[in-house]
Amino acid sequence: MTKGLLIYDREGAKRNKVFIDMLIDRFGKRGIELCLVIFEEMCFGIDSEKPFVSLKDADIKDFSFAVCRCINPLLSRHLELLGLKVFNNSEISRICNSKNMTYSVASELGIPGPITYFGKRGTVLEFNDSDFPLIVKSDSGHGGAEVFWANNMHKLTDAVKRIDADYVVQKPVSELGKDLRIYVVGKTIVGAVLRTSEKDFRSNFSLGGSAKLVTPQDNELKIAKKLIDRFDFGMVGIDIIYDNGKPLLNEIEDVVGSRMLYASSDIDIADLYAEHIANTLAVSTNKGDNL
Repeated sequence: MTKGLLIYDREGAKRNKVFIDMLIDRFGKRGIELCLVIFEEMCFGIDSEKPFVSLKDADIKDFSFAVCRCINPLLSRHLELLGLKVFNNSEISRICNSKNMTYSVASELGIPGPITYFGKRGTVLEFNDSDFPLIVKSDSGHGGAEVFWANNMHKLTDAVKRIDADYVVQKPVSELGKDLRIYVVGKTIVGAVLRTSEKDFRSNFSLGGSAKLVTPQDNELKIAKKLIDRFDFGMVGIDIIYDNGKPLLNEIEDVVGSRMLYASSDIDIADLYAEHIANTLAVSTNKGDNL
């Protein structure tokens, strides 16, 4: 039987127990054993010039793939070097969990985004009074965490100190509290949810925003398709915001949540993800047999 790792950090595993059970069930229906592993119980590094990954109760050699639902590009790369197929792969983990990297790649692809300034940890970017208000975000933040509204330099400086990491500073768009998340599995757009909040400039569902299933417009699909062509996605969310009606890329969610998709539709993204991975593994096996 094909076996795969499902990797979560300890807090993520507690918070996502329902989705974990769904994934294990959907893979099991395809004859694939998916084994939950807690990141904090793993050990990985280099020994005798070779990468290694040690598991608490299993041998890494027994697994042919990994579904990495924690954010650690280095771990993903180690698993790849050991021959495992990783979903999402280490390139996606490295780029999409960094706003700096995401916007840089987007600009190369001609994808529009908000006006963005890159800041380094411990360094406060200087702005004129007329530049405010501004939004300050951690380079690696997710779920609306470490996102701050700054009306002046004092507020911006405080936000940078609180983030204590690389960060971005952005001009607010005209349509605050609204964004579109496009869910992608492999090369396929499987659904899209419009998120809105009347109480917060952040529209995150986890922060109390509302969500409804929608059909993306052509200009929104254009952004998604450029990213789909560029990356070998497993499962991601592409988040789009709006400025005077124009869609802009906000971020790409590597470890994308699916609560609002299940809450607003009958789309079973866990099943679609399991199907995509099963098909990918089958193609890889067939290629190996033909060598």
